[in-house]
Amino acid sequence: MNFFRTEKSKTAVLSSIPLKGMYNPNGAQNCFLNVVIQMLWSFDLFRNIFMSIDYKDHKHQDPSVCVFCSLKKLFTHYYQTDQTTILPAEIRQVLSNAYQNTNQFQMNQMSDASELFNAVLDNINNSLTSVRIPTFDFNIGEDTNCTKCHRTTETFIYQSNIWYISASEFIVFHKRNKKLSFEQVFRVVSEHERKSCDHCKTINPVRKNILNLPSILSLGMAWEKSTVSTSEITSFVKFLKYKDVKVMTMFSNVNMDLRADLVGMICYYGKHYVCLILEKNLGWVIIDDNVIKIVHDMNDLIVQWKLQPSILFYKINNLDKPVQLIPKLNVPSTPDIAMMKRESLRQSIRIDSPILRRIVENEPEDLSTTKSSSQSSSAPPGTDGSNFGIILQGGSPITRMSKRVDNEQRVTYYSSIVWTDQEAPQELSIQEMCIKMCVYAKDGGSLRRDDVFLISVKFYDDKCIEFAELDQGRMSAFLEIPYFLHKYKSFEVRFTKKM
Repeated sequence: MNFFRTEKSKTAVLSSIPLKGMYNPNGAQNCFLNVVIQMLWSFDLFRNIFMSIDYKDHKHQDPSVCVFCSLKKLFTHYYQTDQTTILPAEIRQVLSNAYQNTNQFQMNQMSDASELFNAVLDNINNSLTSVRIPTFDFNIGEDTNCTKCHRTTETFIYQSNIWYISASEFIVFHKRNKKLSFEQVFRVVSEHERKSCDHCKTINPVRKNILNLPSILSLGMAWEKSTVSTSEITSFVKFLKYKDVKVMTMFSNVNMDLRADLVGMICYYGKHYVCLILEKNLGWVIIDDNVIKIVHDMNDLIVQWKLQPSILFYKINNLDKPVQLIPKLNVPSTPDIAMMKRESLRQSIRIDSPILRRIVENEPEDLSTTKSSSQSSSAPPGTDGSNFGIILQGGSPITRMSKRVDNEQRVTYYSSIVWTDQEAPQELSIQEMCIKMCVYAKDGGSLRRDDVFLISVKFYDDKCIEFAELDQGRMSAFLEIPYFLHKYKSFEVRFTKKM
């Protein structure tokens, strides 16, 4: 079967293709590197920002290990040369030198293209002094809420260039749930991760909240086997959605009606990598090292070649800037609750510029040692309802609280009524039917050293359920309120000091 357009048609347009082949000499094992370079070059959102950054804006290392300089040199050569094929020998050696201690990406050895894609982006961004390239950035807040002991883990905030799911689970779940859309199946599978409770060891679902949405969604497909059957590949590509993907259905806390189109793939087959790129003038092309061909039928090509998509790249339509979905966090590689608390004060959804300037402001003071005016005051924190906040589904913070007294329990608490117009989605499982929100203590003086505040939700059928605790070591928490727990459009969130 001929998957490609006629040779005459291909020859007529090849001279105008802004893509070049990459050499992969026998034994060099360059294919995993070649596909990553081709994908990064093909995305003008990345390429234009990267090429506009001055050399002086990065922390230059020894040239033998400087990934930034070697990639910039290769991109410059890519743009200027008349050659149709480029030899990536220098950047291959630089990567081998830079990751020698971890034994990754070594010369003449095969490596994982997804790992390299992540490593190159992390290396470049970590080397920049005053900017970062956010094109692929997922900033994620992750925690678990135990269904047995109701303890919520510390929110772990991290950054990733790829959002991974299991390709096998994706295929199996689709076969069992034919009525669900591509987006719905993706969401269910991506939220399938489980972890044990540190306290009682109960297995619970992991909750992931996206703190910002990148311009290009890099969706990693983890295949359990290096070779899969034709039927599995067929099931995958028949269900694969190319256009008008509903982003808000794929991710639980996205409440903006954004649509995305598939613009690229990195695929694996038979210990070899190729990439597929949607070229704006030619349609889909396949790049196999130094060979570039125009694809006539994508699905047939993928099935017949038994290509296993490793990364799917979706570009969000009419969006060249990352979207902040909840008040912006300066996301570290490890949890930083103090910074999360401080950034929670931002009042609205924000859209950042293509180059994110790193926040230039003083680091927050150590909450365990800082003394504030409210700590020395006789008035309890939160008296005027100003020291706590609630963010519902990425909306603006609710910061006004009422002081109330529960005579029966003999406790004083601060509360706010939360209203929602959201309806429970009927197509998804009960685990999916949740309203998500973030609760936080607003400033360093809102909690004394020994203060512990219980976060509970009061429903109008007299149910009051504890969901989390706040103290000086944990100034914020993500909550999920299942729709089936309440019958009305509102509920009360309480902050009660633990005695």
